[in-house]
Amino acid sequence: MSLSRKRRAASAALACLCYVVLWITAGAQNCNTLKNKARWNNLRLPRTLVPHLYEAVIHPDLERLDFRGWSCVEVLVNDNTDYIVMHVKKLNLSNIDVRFKDRNDSLEIKEHVISDEREQLQIELTSLLLKGSRLLINVSFHAALRDDCNGFFFDSYKTKNGVERFMAATQFESIQARSAFPCFDEPNMRARFKFSIIRPNNYISLFNTEKVWCDAVLNYYSSNETMDVFETTVKMSTYLVAFVVCDYKSKSKINNGVIVKRIQEVDLALNTVVDLLEYFETLYEVKYPLKKLDNVPVVNFHYGSMENWGNIIYHESYLLFNAVEGSESDKIDVVMVIAHEVAHQWFGNLVTMDWWGDLWLKEGFATFAQYFGVKHVFPDWPIMEDFAYDVAMHGLTTDAVDSSTPIIISMDDTKNIMEHYNDLTYLKSASLIQMLKTAFGSHLFNTAVKNYMNKHQFDCANKNDLWDSFNQQLDSMENINVKEMMDTWTLQMGFPVVSIIRNGRQVTCHQERFVIVDHSKLGDFEIKRPKFNYTWIIPLTYVTDTNPHNHSNVFMKEKTSLFFHIHSNNNTDNYNIYKNPGFYRVNYDANGWSEIIKQLKTNHNVFDVLDRGSLINDVFALLSTNLVNLNTAFNLSLYLEKELNCHPWRMMMGNIWYTIQKFSTHPKYHLYTNFMKKLMTPVLKNLGFKEEGDYEAKLIRPQLMTLAAHMGFPEYVDWVQESFKQQLSTFYLFLQRLSPNQRDIVYSYAVRYGGEKEWNYVMNLALADDASRIKSLLKSLTLSKNLSNIEKLIDLALNKSLVQNWECYIVLINIILNSIHQESLWKLITKNWTQIHERYFLLFF
Repeated sequence: MSLSRKRRAASAALACLCYVVLWITAGAQNCNTLKNKARWNNLRLPRTLVPHLYEAVIHPDLERLDFRGWSCVEVLVNDNTDYIVMHVKKLNLSNIDVRFKDRNDSLEIKEHVISDEREQLQIELTSLLLKGSRLLINVSFHAALRDDCNGFFFDSYKTKNGVERFMAATQFESIQARSAFPCFDEPNMRARFKFSIIRPNNYISLFNTEKVWCDAVLNYYSSNETMDVFETTVKMSTYLVAFVVCDYKSKSKINNGVIVKRIQEVDLALNTVVDLLEYFETLYEVKYPLKKLDNVPVVNFHYGSMENWGNIIYHESYLLFNAVEGSESDKIDVVMVIAHEVAHQWFGNLVTMDWWGDLWLKEGFATFAQYFGVKHVFPDWPIMEDFAYDVAMHGLTTDAVDSSTPIIISMDDTKNIMEHYNDLTYLKSASLIQMLKTAFGSHLFNTAVKNYMNKHQFDCANKNDLWDSFNQQLDSMENINVKEMMDTWTLQMGFPVVSIIRNGRQVTCHQERFVIVDHSKLGDFEIKRPKFNYTWIIPLTYVTDTNPHNHSNVFMKEKTSLFFHIHSNNNTDNYNIYKNPGFYRVNYDANGWSEIIKQLKTNHNVFDVLDRGSLINDVFALLSTNLVNLNTAFNLSLYLEKELNCHPWRMMMGNIWYTIQKFSTHPKYHLYTNFMKKLMTPVLKNLGFKEEGDYEAKLIRPQLMTLAAHMGFPEYVDWVQESFKQQLSTFYLFLQRLSPNQRDIVYSYAVRYGGEKEWNYVMNLALADDASRIKSLLKSLTLSKNLSNIEKLIDLALNKSLVQNWECYIVLINIILNSIHQESLWKLITKNWTQIHERYFLLFF
């Protein structure tokens, strides 16, 4: 049942009147900051009160860059108490009023206390609140809009005519909602939210839900402003609340906010979001519960993107794509980020982790699900190869250090939450989920996940709720308990290397922790061994060469060794332990590696492309820990002369770039470049310079050409210099002759091998007001061999008026990766460290 138009108008006017009256009387009952008088001394809130509904009016001022507001929280008393504890952070509070929902008289407040350390408002009452009663907590507040992309913040952008415009938006994950309005700011304290936003008449406002009413209800207060009233949300966590005030236009199938001058760049995002919503609804058999999904670009958004329910916010480079100027890599980046945030509408929004210690439950699943979503939308993309490279490989690399941490942690100190938004939480978690899916099959996996979401929708859950859903599907399969198995992967750091010894059909497996450098063995420090003593329950898979697509499973239980027999009707079968997508390394004895190398040189297509990539990645990782010798690793890589698939080459290129960064100044480095030239030349010749071929060719060509130019292969250095020369003479035609996939190579290596002319030209492009590719241009400038140019670039990056925070991050990271002047660079970084740390702390840490 919906309210009539007249009743909606009356309701909006009443809310506005309450806001104005409370604001005019602000300061009458200001709350003091009395740190020593707090009764509640825990960072977590007590469970004596449970929020049910927030009603609020938010009023930003984009000229003064501050905001005012009023909120009323309806709470249920869960246990007898005489005090209230809720979150506030850097808000100036006034007019605090507490009353029973069914009565008009206020309860007498003995004292208000704000604990800055705990970011809490504590209200002590003179009377006891009885369990089962309902309260209304009213508060007026005001604060400055923040400038660090946290809480309620402002941002600015320039129009095509160079006019600076301001907008305001929110970023509440993980614990910043408290800096925009008083609230119970913990993920398991879900509630409903009914918000109204006052904005200039020529602006729009966006919230999690649809706007149901707007009117100039503040004519007696401000003739240039309007209040928008929004539908009440579903039950959700505070960190998912989001509102935006801006002057954007929109292009939509589902409302999709976009800057006017970029309106032609939203088609990819718009179509992708619509397709993904339909896909996830079908896959998980749970309808998207809201009526709309806004997708809003913010120029200076530090976090890349944020999955606010019904109102996703992105850094503009992850939402907008220009089909003429954008490269294939740019397109993939946009689609991947969108898929991640749309997946969050189910994983994280519909079902929320109970506490931040289970952050992996939403981030791991969203990272996992985004790849399958993209695979559905773009079926021709080799997306699972991207998963193996972008997720599994990088997750293994991160987790191989002895200072790694488990993905599930005890986190009572909320001050350290941001440290856990890291590669382990995203990449290792997603890899473990993919391993789980492979071990038990897609049907069982999808059924378990569907049941989990249906049971816990609009509520919170923890890891045991997920494992229970799997165990209910497994029955007595293999005598495996999913909780017992996955606890060995999630509650201890690191992962195993499984060593295989093959003797005919007999296989012996041994597991131990894989670690790059074990400092505890060097006596640097002692690591407390975890509960599982660095052993894992490992799902192993093997294939035979006569039936390479039939995967057989065996579980290595929580012990160091396993012996099993390969089942095959063909006594001449060769077989391989199929590592992908297991989150572990596989090592063979000398004979095993010899057989694999022989097969790769004879017919590498016997191995699946994902297996070939895993073999490359594993053998060089094992080389770094001396578990295989140099001859084994380089002999295996020789087959790449015949490899035309992108994935094994990408796996190899990770090792090549590492070698370049570590040994490019070594006197024998030229021997390595000669080896790589021999390896790469056949593939490069096959690909050619022209932008043609299938998706694989378009993806691998610029990556190999970049590597060839970086290593100084004469033919590619000449091509770069000639292409750049043409650019200088025919500026306006250049973009039509060079494809977007190759343009960045030309900019980058013209700078690297050129002089001041090339440097100045690219710098001027980057500083141009209408430069749409400033990120890639700045990355190109970091390749200069001239130290004075690098110093100029650091000065530029630290200039807030010229370079956005996000772009500065790109500059500094790439300078570190690319510079051949490491010692001098270190001096420059330390010289500017205070400024770097203050401005970019959140980006780096």
